[in-house]
This record gives sequence, structure tokens and C-alpha cells, in this order.
Amino acid sequence: MATKLIPLEAFELQLVTSLDDYLARSSAVASMAALAVKVAGPEWALPDIYESETALMSPAQREQVDAAMLALAKALKEAYESTEQGERDREIIIARPTDPHVSDLIDRLIIAHTARVRMPNPGDVLHKSLLILAVSDFELLIGKVAAAIMHKVPDAVRGSDATLTLAQLIEIGSVESAVAHIVERRVEELLRSSVTEWESWFGKFSIKFRDMIDSWPEFVEIFARRNLAVHNDGIVNRQYLARIAEGGWRGDCPAIGATLDFDAKYLSSALDRMATFSILLTAGAELQICKKGSDNALHRLSDKVRELSYSGRHQAVLNVTSTVLRSSRGRMSQQLELGLRIRGWIAMGEVGRRDAMIAEVESWDVGALAPYYLHVRNVLLQRTEAALSEIREMLKTGALSPLRLRLDPLYGELRRDGLLDLVFSEAASAPGADGKDGTDPASTELDQSRAPDVDSSEIFGSEGA
Repeated sequence: MATKLIPLEAFELQLVTSLDDYLARSSAVASMAALAVKVAGPEWALPDIYESETALMSPAQREQVDAAMLALAKALKEAYESTEQGERDREIIIARPTDPHVSDLIDRLIIAHTARVRMPNPGDVLHKSLLILAVSDFELLIGKVAAAIMHKVPDAVRGSDATLTLAQLIEIGSVESAVAHIVERRVEELLRSSVTEWESWFGKFSIKFRDMIDSWPEFVEIFARRNLAVHNDGIVNRQYLARIAEGGWRGDCPAIGATLDFDAKYLSSALDRMATFSILLTAGAELQICKKGSDNALHRLSDKVRELSYSGRHQAVLNVTSTVLRSSRGRMSQQLELGLRIRGWIAMGEVGRRDAMIAEVESWDVGALAPYYLHVRNVLLQRTEAALSEIREMLKTGALSPLRLRLDPLYGELRRDGLLDLVFSEAASAPGADGKDGTDPASTELDQSRAPDVDSSEIFGSEGA
């Protein structure tokens, strides 16, 4: 089956490449986050120098070292308990051995312990650093989309922002360079402002930020927490509380002086929210600014959902599909809507919402739909016998390939249960297993979700700029 390539206008191309760049960076951060394994606090694990130096000592010297370290541990424990009871400035006194070898080793051990006690958890440091990097990458995307809009819609830059002196014009040398200079300057100003100010600027073009995220207050909090990590070591201050209040935070607020967590769960949630927003932002910008070819924007959105699904970012898939389906209110084509719903259902099963997914799929009437959708329903509901029979038939006809069967999250449960092992071996020995027969299953699924027949500009925001 041939693939139709549609040339992109400059504005569309800027949006597409900006989104691709951001999602690639986001995936890199998610991959690095997987390496940030929590390291248990070493507390009183002795440094390597203990083993190497005590091996050179006499038994009597080793006893002195051990006795001194035990005495230090006991003194520190008592000091901690007294502090918990309100006592302050308790002195810790340890007898210093006269043997210089023993005394020097004890000094080194105390210094090493002090450094390790003060050292933050490496996993926390990596998570915090990755959050800072992830938010910076997202800000780059915001800047690129804003710049694309300014180039496409000259009125996006106010007259006062577009002022240049004669000397500046002469130095710049051309109208194109002057435009680029003005846009760059305005984008820098925008990025230095708050998230709510971004919302206001994009709102002038009917690009509604709050329609693109499951929780606006929690989205705003990501940026407040990043700023807190950069400027105050993650310790809550009044500026952080003011920022989240500005975003409409209604939950319990941490106390001033408290240290916020930057753990794997928080980082994963932040990455998913920003990935969701990036896809919806670029789609929304294209829909609102171009006012034509809106079906292409939705096709690209569907493709990004599929990519996220295949890469295992199921929460982001669920965020995007639920937001789009909620906002569209039935104004999408049936095929596109079904494609998004299926990816959303797959994601629900993967993120621990299987019961809710089953309830929705069971109520899904596929009687008037193509046989493919009955197959999807059987797979999602784990009707194994029927699903495997359909898989074998589609492999024979070329409607499904072994590659897709191995990669598509739709078949993840069947793969994990080992139910496809025999099917794979049968496919490997079947005629046409060299891939010369049949069609590309990926393009088949894409075709099933590519026929939008509505004015999609209504899906994100209102009509008009």
C-alpha cells in the first residue's frame, strides 16, 4: 500500500520538527530516569580505608580502632536522642588513642563518615537534575512554538515590542534579519515570564492551555518545583507557595522550610504531563493558526499517540487520548476516534486501570464496524481462543505481521502470558514468512484512523484567533 506524502508549509514544519525534537529529548530523560536507582543511605558502613589499614595493624591496634568507632556511634546516637527531646549543644567527647597510626585512621574514618552522612542520595540528585533538564527542554518547545506563531502572524508581536532604532536596523542589515531579531527578543521575554503568562499570551490565539492538561494546578507546580530546585535546593519558600497559588492549587501546601521530593514517581508524572501538553499544544497551534488542513494535524496527533504507545509511555497516551476525546465531543471521524480510543484502552490496562477498561470495552458495540474492531475487542477482553484464531487468520492473509505482533502493546498481555509463542513459530515456517507477501500492518492501522471529516479547529479552543 502506497503512502501519500503531503508537503508541509513552513509553519507546520516548524511545529512538527519542534515537537519531534522535544519528544526525543523527553524520551532521553525518561531513559536516564530509569538508571536513577534509589541508593540506600550508607549510614555506618565503614569506608574501604578501614579494611586496608586495619589489615596492617596488630590485633591490639584493631581493637582500639573498633572501640573508638563504637564509642563514636554510641555518642552520636545519644546526641540525636537528646536533640529530639529538645536538648541543644550537647558535646561529644571521645578519648583519642596515643598510637599515631590508630589516631590517624580514626580521624580519616570520622571525616569519611561525616562526608557520607552529608552527601545527598545519588538517586535524588539525578532525579532533581533530570527534572531541571526536562523543564528546560519543555521551555525550548514553548519558545519554538511561540516563534513559529510570531512568524506566521505578524500581529502577534505588539508594536512596542517591534521597535528598533535606526542604528540597530543598519547594523542588522535586512528586513528578514530584523524580523528574526524582534521575534527572538520577544520569545526571550515570554520565556522569562510565568506559566500563567504563557497561558495568557497563547490564549490570544484561542490556544487554551487548560484544555490540554488533566490538572492545571499540578502542571503549574512542575515549573514552580523546578525553580525551587534551581534557586533554593528544593526547600519550600514563599515564592514557591505564591506560584502554585497563582496556578490555582487547592490541596495541602507544604510548610516553608520543608524539602520537596524529587523521586522517580514525581519525575515520571511530570514527564508524562509535559509530553501530553507538547502534543496537544502543537496540534492546537496548527488547528487555530492555519484554519485549513486540520485533518492533517489530527493525523499527526494520532501518529504521536501511536509512537508513545509503542515506546511504553502509557500514562502520556492516556492523558492525550482522554483529553482529545473529551474536547472533541463527537466531532472527529469515527475511524480516528476509534483509533484513539483503542490506544487509550490499551494504556488503561497498562497503568493499572484494567477493570475500568474492561467495563468500557464490554459496552463497546462493534456490530456495525469492520472485523478488525471485533478482533481488538477480543484481545482487550482476553478472549484468548477467538483472538488467537483471528491472529492466525490475519497472519495468513497478510493483514498482520509477526513484527507487529511482537511490538504492538495491544498484544502485550498475550506475549507476557506466552500465548503467542506457538503462533510465532507457525508464522516463521509459513509460506511468505520472508515478508514478501502481504501488506504492512502499520499502514493498515493508520489507514483505519485517517479520515477526519470535521472542522477540527473546534477541538482545541474556539473559532477565530
